[in-house]
Amino acid sequence: MKKYYLIAFMSFNLAGCGTIWSLSSPAPQPYSGVRADLNMLETNEAFPFNLLAIIDLPLSFLADTLFLPYTLRN
Repeated sequence: MKKYYLIAFMSFNLAGCGTIWSLSSPAPQPYSGVRADLNMLETNEAFPFNLLAIIDLPLSFLADTLFLPYTLRN
């Protein structure tokens, strides 16, 4: 049972990864975390990471929405 909690914890830590990655760029774009997840889903080369992108997509959408004033100001 602890194994499932660990997997869930790690998945939620990885969630929002696209948003954090895009905010660290010099000129962040609105909803670039969602765009990064969608680009990852379109490529077939990164198969294991596609599953993480599916988990990350709604959470990146939420995080991108929360950071929207910051990205629009920059």
